Amino acid sequence: SEKLTFYGAMKRKTFLLKFPTSQQVPEHLIHHFIRGYFDGDGCLSKTEIKYKRPNKTYSYTRYMVNIAGTKHFLSGVKNYLEELNIKSYISKQNNIYYLYISTYSSIEKFLDFIYKDATFYLKRKYKKMIEFQEFNKKRPGVEKLTKEQVLQIRKLHKSGTKLQELISKFNMSSRAIRDIINRESWKCI
Repeated sequence: SEKLTFYGAMKRKTFLLKFPTSQQVPEHLIHHFIRGYFDGDGCLSKTEIKYKRPNKTYSYTRYMVNIAGTKHFLSGVKNYLEELNIKSYISKQNNIYYLYISTYSSIEKFLDFIYKDATFYLKRKYKKMIEFQEFNKKRPGVEKLTKEQVLQIRKLHKSGTKLQELISKFNMSSRAIRDIINRESWKCI
């Protein structure tokens, strides 16, 4: 009983859970711990987003990771992920806290991290990870764009092409397109 308490097992853990110390979960096992928690209380979701305009319908695919937990626990996860340059944020909905990872580069890093050396995992979540990786390889994300594509995005926008059209054409988020247009990314071009 005392040993289980030392390792974090407790009654009503949903409301009391804290991120483990390095004594509870050694550094070399933390990715397995986070994967186990993700398998229990996390999700990699895929959403098809459609915009209807008078003359056309636009669509793109959106992936997001979310993990439910206590504010304290998720803050520990967030802080740990920041050390790995994985961007995330915490939000509260109906008295439940969620950690979200929404940029494709951070989702990819997160999934690579938690599945590194993995031999034990939920197959359905692992399958979603494989689907995301296949999708992400084909996606012309900001980090995968060519100089010509960046120039084309800026030229199309300058000529009056709507943001939703650019999102659909390049299968990128509105934030990524806006960053290119406003020279927040690809500043050297």
